[in-house]
Amino acid sequence: MSSSHDINFDSPSAAKVDAAVRVHSVLPRLSLTIVEAAGAVGISRRQIYIELQSRRLASIKVGKRRLIPTEELKRWLGERPAG
Repeated sequence: MSSSHDINFDSPSAAKVDAAVRVHSVLPRLSLTIVEAAGAVGISRRQIYIELQSRRLASIKVGKRRLIPTEELKRWLGERPAG
């Protein structure tokens, strides 16, 4: 018995999702969301926003999303004092 919620894994859209998953697992991320960036460096979301507001950390907007390029995050981390 088939319902309207069954997934046909042989459909073209399932193939696109499968291809997207494979690409995502092979290619490195070029940017991170605010939450992802905060988790990656071990600070709060609030602290990321403080760094953005002070212009010590740069971001880009894509539609309504704010993304931090991974190279920018690495640069920012490199400028932090050790200790």
